[in-house]
This record gives sequence, structure tokens and C-alpha cells, in this order.
Amino acid sequence: MAGLYLLLTIRLFIVQGLHGPAYRELALEERLRKITLPAGRGEILDRYGRPLAVSLYCGTLGFDPHAELYNHLSSLEASHRKAEIANGINRLADILNLSASQITSKIQNAVNSYSATPSRWLPICKGITLAKAEEINALDIPGFAIQNRPERVYSSGENAAQVIGFLGPNGNGAAGLELGCQKWLVGHPGYASIETDPHNREIPGTLRKMVAAKNGLNVKTTLDPDAQRIATETAEQIMKKFHPHGVAIVIVDPSTGSIRALVSLPAYNANPLPTDPGKRPPITLAEVRDRCVDSLYEPGSTMKAFTLSYALDHGFITPDTTFYCNGDFKLGRRHIHCAMGEKHGWVNAAKILRVSCNIGAAHVGLRMGGRNLEKAFQTFGLFDTPGIPIPGEARGHWSFDFSALRYSDAKTARAAFGQAVTTSPLLLTMGYAALANNGMLMHARLVSSLSDSVGKVVQQFPPQAVRQTVSPDVAHELVQMLEGVVTDGTGTAAAIPGYYVAGKTGTASLYKPGQYIGSFIGIVPATAPKVVILVAVNDPSQNGYYGAEVAAPAFQQIASRLMTLWRVPEDDPEDSQYKAANPAPKVQGPTSSKSAAAAVSD
Repeated sequence: MAGLYLLLTIRLFIVQGLHGPAYRELALEERLRKITLPAGRGEILDRYGRPLAVSLYCGTLGFDPHAELYNHLSSLEASHRKAEIANGINRLADILNLSASQITSKIQNAVNSYSATPSRWLPICKGITLAKAEEINALDIPGFAIQNRPERVYSSGENAAQVIGFLGPNGNGAAGLELGCQKWLVGHPGYASIETDPHNREIPGTLRKMVAAKNGLNVKTTLDPDAQRIATETAEQIMKKFHPHGVAIVIVDPSTGSIRALVSLPAYNANPLPTDPGKRPPITLAEVRDRCVDSLYEPGSTMKAFTLSYALDHGFITPDTTFYCNGDFKLGRRHIHCAMGEKHGWVNAAKILRVSCNIGAAHVGLRMGGRNLEKAFQTFGLFDTPGIPIPGEARGHWSFDFSALRYSDAKTARAAFGQAVTTSPLLLTMGYAALANNGMLMHARLVSSLSDSVGKVVQQFPPQAVRQTVSPDVAHELVQMLEGVVTDGTGTAAAIPGYYVAGKTGTASLYKPGQYIGSFIGIVPATAPKVVILVAVNDPSQNGYYGAEVAAPAFQQIASRLMTLWRVPEDDPEDSQYKAANPAPKVQGPTSSKSAAAAVSD
């Protein structure tokens, strides 16, 4: 017996003394469990700090069918478990405003199919609020549990859908700022180390270590929600009236380069369905595209302002230089015409813009030469990448066909009035913003700052100048010429009571017969520019297609509402431009039939 006790003592010494630390570490590893503490995704804010995209609590009530299987329980325990579940279902039905019979039916179906498909999670109800989730957890009903997860909600709905973007199934950004700002928004998860019992339940008071989660940063944008809403409403009116393939509207502050609004239709709504939380309506590829940023097009006559301003600034022409327009300019095998076959006669720079003379602009481009014309467009940033955090942003091109003669006369003449070159609506708007900003081109600015979860600003993105495009005098002169376009030129529909407007119409033919992009871009107030607005309508199929028809009236609606909303002081209180653009009809007295016919023909 003494020998056996000696052997037992030796064995205990070996197990507890020599191997004790290793066994204790192994036992601790079996009990320890690391729980991930998720990090909150940062918010996307408008220029006033109000949320455009925010993560809200969304709970899902689920049931474990294994809780209804009583094979391992005694009859008394099974009876008690049944009573607990039945009583819990009645209380859940009251909290969730559901029928107890519906919940019972779902549970029974899951239990019956458990042997064939042993799923331990049956969703009962989605979209549970935090208050109801806490109330349900307090009941502690066997088999029931709340699955907690954040749900991304977008306050702007369709108004800024392509700009804000949405999250993919994995919870990461899939489009727009949600994707472009992913590195700032995502945050860093933490964890907690606790001990659990054999049933994987937490042992109270056994927290070993906790590393707090670090929430993502909030992204403050330059978007003005009122401007975005006004532009969206106007774009929807365009869609209803002209039935185009799409609409793009850009609103920019010329002095800072801040983007006040980006509207692209058709759009989508990434908010969850009210009838099915956790799901959203299907989103098509056409709806995801941000036409303001990733769409390249031939701008047409809106490019003439860049051609003429650069030519004036570098001495290729003067304001008094004239060219003759006979309505048909033959250049090799090509013929250049003005709209509707018009013959404008002798034209200078101001008249080229006012009547939108293609032939006059072609002569200016030929005098400059292709290389200088390309440099002019590069100077205004039309071939740059905007550099805003929206994936897929496009840069313009002088030519996609590198096998063609890059600087041929035909190419140069067409490029001078906006054909055979491409740019995006945003880049075109930034170029006009440079003219409105005394010739200084600013970086496009969509994000102004980053802040942490308590509101402390951690990084700012102030306005940045890119380059001086033309001299301030030439920029001012061009803006005055663009005023003439609205006063008595092709853009009279853009005139606004109380303000001088400088702008340009554009109608570019697509490479399919009968398809066009009609646009208008304007600066208001022209004497002290506060905003530049571009409206581009892609392939309108009804009620017109010229920029003066489909885009200029929309500009007028947006600009007039913004001037009132922002309380911008009037620079034309006498309405001189508006009256010139909209002359009162002459009152006719009694006339003979002959004189009346003459009046009609006039």
C-alpha cells in the first residue's frame, strides 16, 4: 500500500508539477473564446454635416429547431421546455404584432425538416428595432435569439444615388462614395477574450482581454441637399417631357471647385424594401452609372468658349477678327455646316458664340492649328482625371483613333466646335468654372473633411488651384460674350429675371442617325459668379433635341430656384437681359389683309 501511495504521489508530482503549466494552458485554451467586436461604418454627410448615408440597428429574430427536440430530456424537463416555448411565442406575438399561430407554424415546419436539413437558424422576423430586441432578449425564451446587424440607410434616396453608392452583400462599398471612400469608412474591429463552459456559455467574471473597436471615419462632402433635390426634380421633368436615354446635371461653385450637386438619371434607390428589410430593389447597370463622371461625349458647341478664349489669350485672333460664314465650308472631302443651314455672314468671336457658328469656330481652330487647339483643351482640364473619390471617373481624349491624322485640318476644324473630341460633363463644367473664376482652374472637390465618431476633424481637403488657363481679362471678356448668347442668341430660354446669365448651348450629333445630346451650361450671376450649372440631355426622342429646347429651360428653372434659395443679390434688378431675351409681343392695330400678311411673314 505504501508503494502504491508512493507511485501515486510521484504521478501527481509529474502531472501537477512538471506538466501542470502545460495542462493548465491547454484547459484555458479550450475555455477561452475570442469574440469579435464589430466596428461601426462611418457616415457620409452633406456640406452641412447632415447624414446622407448612415448605419442603423436592424435585428432579426431567429429560432433554433433543435430546441424543440426533447430526446435528451426527461419527461418532466420536456414538459417544462414545451410550456416555456409556448408561453414565449405568445409574448413574442404581442411584441412583434404577429399571429402566434404563424410563429408556431414556422417553428413546426422547421422542426419537421430538421432531420433532413439540420439548419440551426430559422429567421422568424426581420427589421426589429433596438428597443424591441432588448425587450425580446429580456424574455430569455429557449431556442430564440436576436441576430444583430447594421443596415445602411440613405436619406437622399434617388437624389444622389450614384454619388453616394451602396454596399455589397459583404458589407463593403460596391459603388459611389461607399466604394471610393471605403478605406476611410470601414473602421477596425476589436475583440474580447472570455471563458466559456462546455455549452459555449460565457462564464461571468472571466474577461481576460478586450480591444475596443475603432469606428470608421465620417466623410463630409460638398453636396448641397437642396441643390441636389432641385436638380433631380428638374431632371425628372426632362425625362417625362423629352423621353431621353439619360440626363446629367452638374452644379459647381467656381471659386472653390466644390461640387454642389451631381444628378444622373435613370437612378436607383438603395434603401431596403419596407416589406422586406435586408433587401433592396434590383439595380441595373444603366442606373449605377454616374453620367456626370464616367460618361464621355462630344460636347458640341459648348467647346467653342475654350477655343475662342485660348485663341484670344494667345493672340491668334482679336475681338475684332472676322471670318465669313456662307453656310457651307468645304474642307477636303468634308463639308462643315451650321445648324439648319444658316448663313451667318461675317462673324467675330462674340457673334460666333452668340449665333453658335460652326464655320466661324472652324476657321479659328485652323488658324490656331491642331496642336495648339489640343493644348487649349488640355489647359482647361478637359483631358484630366477629376480626382474625386467616385470609381470609374473618366478623362477626355483628343482622339481615340491613333491611326488617323492627329492634327489634320478636318480633325482640327471639327474639334474647334466640339466634335471629334470627348470629355465628361464634370470636366466640361470645371472648364467653364475656370472662366467664371477669372481664368483659374480649380480641382474638382467632392470631399471636404474627415471626422471621427465623436465629431473631431482628423483631415481636411481645402480648395486647390490647378493652373491659370487664360488671363483674367480674357476670362472676363469671354463671360461677357457668353452673356450675349442669353441676351439675343441661341440661349434666350435660359434668361432669369433679376440676374445676368452667361451661357452656351450645345447640340452634338451621336454616331447613330437622328440621335443627339442637347446641352446648356451657364454662369450666374454673370457679373459675380456664384454657380456654374450644366444640363446635358442624352438622345431626347420627343418634343425636340436642340440644347436651346431641351436643356436651356431646365437650366433656367434650376438657376432661378437656387438664386432665391441662396439669397444671392440681384445684379440685373431692371431685368434688362431678361426683357431683351423675352421681348413683349407687339400690339397690332387694325390692318388690311395685305399688311397683316406682311406682319406674319416678318
